[in-house]
Amino acid sequence: MCVVLLHEGSASAGTTEALPVGLPDWNSVVSGQASHLTMVDSEAAAKDLFVSELGAALHLSDVAGTIAAKGLPAKLTKDLLLPDVLKSV
Repeated sequence: MCVVLLHEGSASAGTTEALPVGLPDWNSVVSGQASHLTMVDSEAAAKDLFVSELGAALHLSDVAGTIAAKGLPAKLTKDLLLPDVLKSV
């Protein structure tokens, strides 16, 4: 048996981030980050930009946070498929 409780409040106190509705507005994100995107000249720069700016703009803050995490245990890194995620960035 599965019980689901619905509550109007946020699950985490103090969180003001609204949940995304639909897909991100890609044109807006690209236009808004155009100056930063043109300066990307390496994989490290692309990763840094994704972690600092693009992840949140694309409603992928959790992915950006995972990519930015340092010192994760090997098992957790494997469970999160982090090597695959890093290849796709």
